[in-house]
Amino acid sequence: MASLAAVGCASELREIDPHVDLAPGSAAVERDGVRVTLTIDRVPLAIGRPSEALVTIENLGADDAIYVANDCGLAVEASYRPPGDWNRVGVPQVAFAAAFKELALRGDQAAGNGPRSHLTPELFVGVESWGCRDVRLVRHLEPGATLVERFEWDAWPGTPTGPADVAATFGFIGREEAELPAGRAIEAVLPTTIVGGGGGRLGPVAAVDAALIDGPFSAFLAASPPNAWSTTILAPDQNGRVWRVGLSVANGPVAPRAYGEVTVDARTGRIVARRFDPPFE
Repeated sequence: MASLAAVGCASELREIDPHVDLAPGSAAVERDGVRVTLTIDRVPLAIGRPSEALVTIENLGADDAIYVANDCGLAVEASYRPPGDWNRVGVPQVAFAAAFKELALRGDQAAGNGPRSHLTPELFVGVESWGCRDVRLVRHLEPGATLVERFEWDAWPGTPTGPADVAATFGFIGREEAELPAGRAIEAVLPTTIVGGGGGRLGPVAAVDAALIDGPFSAFLAASPPNAWSTTILAPDQNGRVWRVGLSVANGPVAPRAYGEVTVDARTGRIVARRFDPPFE
């Protein structure tokens, strides 16, 4: 595969020219003698039509490339999200509302929690729910060797349509015979578009903003300091009709453990249900 000539130091990140020897729906990046190539079989991404993503890691150097894998044995994290900083989109929030919005939008669960969602590893295609712990198992890729991992993109019907970046992040640490800083992951990003959605549905940012103007839910958030907040919920239903927006509180003033949640209609932004455990007034 042809690529652009190297410029600067050996550890410089080099994007591979997409017009040079790359198939449509591909993106590649090379750094420190490691090339990461992301290829998607069909773009743009169409809701209701699964697409396969292939990630290839090539060790082009003369010594081992050292990387980490999770407890599922995967060295690559594949995800997609709209481009830009979603935390800055929507209604400007202040005080505890801003803190909750930032925390909720940090989510990246496989089910579509937050603005970033994972592609499904080949191992889990067809499985209703899955997860892999980030245990950082150290592995070696020998000189000239290639590592291949496959994923599936199959978004839920309510996924917002429009521009999207698909990213394949390889858990690269460094080279066996070089002193490189730890945590130098290599990421190939393929800009594309999501099409085929029903349209007119709220995205995750708008769902959080809708929840924050609800009086009871806003009062629940204000009743506990942010340092007592533990887990947020920001999840759509399978058909994209509603969003669940919630927060778990640990050791708060209301109760040792408390949970508050609102259900937001994804078309109108109205609150259609509330849940507080224990009951909150």
